[in-house]
Amino acid sequence: MNTTHRNFPTCAALALAAMTLGIPPQIARADHAQPFTEGTFANTDWTVTNFGNRTATVTQVAGGLSGTARQVTHPLNGTSNVQACHLYNSAQLNPANGAIQSLDFSIQAKFISGVGVNGHQVGLALIQSGVCYRAGSVATGTSGNWVQLSLSGLTSADFTRFDGQPGNPDFSTSGAPISFGFRTGNGNAGQSINQIVLYDDFSIVVHRGSLIVSVTDPSAADWDEWLSTTGSGGTFTMSGPVSGGNPGTCQSLAFGVNAGTSSIEVLQFSNDPAGTFDPQFGTIANIEFSMDLRSAPNASASSMTINLLFEQAGVFYRGPDMSSGTSQDWHTIQRRNLVPANFKRNDGLAGLPDFSTTGQPIRVGRRVLASHGAAGGNVTLKQYVDNFYVRAHFTACPCDLTGDNLVDDADFTMFLRAYNILDCSDPDLEGWCGADFNGDGFVDDTDFQQFVVAYDQLVCP
Repeated sequence: MNTTHRNFPTCAALALAAMTLGIPPQIARADHAQPFTEGTFANTDWTVTNFGNRTATVTQVAGGLSGTARQVTHPLNGTSNVQACHLYNSAQLNPANGAIQSLDFSIQAKFISGVGVNGHQVGLALIQSGVCYRAGSVATGTSGNWVQLSLSGLTSADFTRFDGQPGNPDFSTSGAPISFGFRTGNGNAGQSINQIVLYDDFSIVVHRGSLIVSVTDPSAADWDEWLSTTGSGGTFTMSGPVSGGNPGTCQSLAFGVNAGTSSIEVLQFSNDPAGTFDPQFGTIANIEFSMDLRSAPNASASSMTINLLFEQAGVFYRGPDMSSGTSQDWHTIQRRNLVPANFKRNDGLAGLPDFSTTGQPIRVGRRVLASHGAAGGNVTLKQYVDNFYVRAHFTACPCDLTGDNLVDDADFTMFLRAYNILDCSDPDLEGWCGADFNGDGFVDDTDFQQFVVAYDQLVCP
């Protein structure tokens, strides 16, 4: 462990230093803005949960804006309390694949019958770990015309539990999967009456600063072997999960390279449902990649070449070459701030992947190349691999170490830890050195100069 510590400036000193550097103006936020939309409202596509003392009824009906709609009836009387959570079964995502920054919601509503001037109260709803949450409240009104209701910029703090218990949903990468929908509600009507409203054009947009593909404790089922080139007499075997991972289990890659075979190449892609980045939802600013490896005992000392691999529109692209090394201890290979210029076509032709919103979906994987001189004897090259990790950043904001689209005190704390350790090869940095913004292997004053500018701006560009 590096025991050399330096006096790090306080947060106030960071801001003062940024002022002396001259801070460029902030620009509009860029992120991964994934929409979920629904306009058919088939009964089997939705689930409703009631929390009030009266039960809302729902059904698909004709008369929508462009087809069918969802009719919601609140049966009211003098002691009414209707609170309904309507969940769209297909609107699901996992925050583990990228923290949620905020949510935008809109829906069309048309009042059919009832009393008063408000109609239904409507807002955004979600369910996480079996708990229903709601946020926002806008009234449908009673005009009988279609009206668009919308809420934007909703964060976890805007949600409360339907059951009245304390707590908010977890939008961080440690949060459980989430299903989205909308809520409807009514209170005391003063008389017995059915308050009926039609709904159409449901839409939720999920804003995230980055997306993650992560494969831990891997098995053969986690990978799709897209292409294998074995040469003359060469063999490739993938097995797992096997014991001895970092931690838990890992995967074994073994290449048998015979004399006269120059190389064996294998291209593999993650079978994780989140293993594809779609740039149409936000331009990818840069990519980071890491994977843990160690050589097997009694295997040849020859190392392998590892590359981050993309497939886009049927073309394979590989990132910079990285050596697996020959150490029998777990170690990490990694690259940060990868942009299209860092990739090349695997077939040797000209061309780069397209990270812009005009680009096709990008499937994520790895390339492994085992090389052996033709004059050598038969060898077995074997590596254990674990913790495959790829993260697509949708903001050019490397100083946002927590991935919440802000460079604030939480990022300061992470930067301070890395700055005091200094050397990215120190095991206390756990093989990942996100604060090394210039990629020189050290978190030093050069990285501080970049961090202080982003810290003063606060909001990522």
